[in-house]
Amino acid sequence: MNEDVDDDETVYFYTKEYSGDVSKRPYLNITYTSISTGGWVNDSFVPMKGTLNWSNVTKRVSSIAGANVSWKVYVNDSSNQWNESETFYYTLSAEDTTAPSITLNEPANGASFTEAQNYTMNITVTDATGIANCTIWHNASGTFQANQTNTTRMTDGVQYNFTAGYNFSVGEYVWNAYCYDTAIPSNAGFAVSNNTLSITAIAGDSCTCPASGIWEIINGDQCTLSDTCETIDNLRIKDGGLIITSTGKLWADSGCYVNDDERLYVEDGGSIYCKP
Repeated sequence: MNEDVDDDETVYFYTKEYSGDVSKRPYLNITYTSISTGGWVNDSFVPMKGTLNWSNVTKRVSSIAGANVSWKVYVNDSSNQWNESETFYYTLSAEDTTAPSITLNEPANGASFTEAQNYTMNITVTDATGIANCTIWHNASGTFQANQTNTTRMTDGVQYNFTAGYNFSVGEYVWNAYCYDTAIPSNAGFAVSNNTLSITAIAGDSCTCPASGIWEIINGDQCTLSDTCETIDNLRIKDGGLIITSTGKLWADSGCYVNDDERLYVEDGGSIYCKP
């Protein structure tokens, strides 16, 4: 065992099987270097039975980062025949108490798709210790909850796709990722903020008022509303325009948004209500 271990962390010593005369009982002693004195300290005495035997010894190590600790195993049998292992060592590193840092790459915050499109969630995670696993969360069901987890260890700083075919119904959603690191004890958390995602209805062109969700006018379409459109969440004029005639009526439950240089015009007798 030659590795880094966090300071103030439990260390498990695993000894190999004893193989020898069944009539002679072996005894196990774990010996380690004292952090305070630098000398060898006899730490543990464990009786063992039979010709094959495992024994685990747990040692709680409390010290500063950078301390070096050595250990080895002495074994003797009932005939007082001794043997010892080679010397192993580990280095105490600073304890990781920070949750992974998560970047939500795709879909980007505010991204919009039609209800027929499939897409993937893409994230990048960094952590001083390593990334154990991550779970995508979203509120497509109406409740913000876990959706899909990768079960293999992820590489620090590398983009990772969650490739399940996401295909939400028309509406607006939020999504995030919750990740665990490999520290002991582990640290976990979400990205700093959720990304928003909107799904719009399929239409022959963007001038058709959808049955629900978002009415998004795009592609330079110049639209006219002469009847009633009152089932949408919100109106978004991104690239184009809308004229509401004297017989037209628009009701948007979550607001109306018009990009700079685009046009929304209401003729006399027409009406529009954009709930803030």
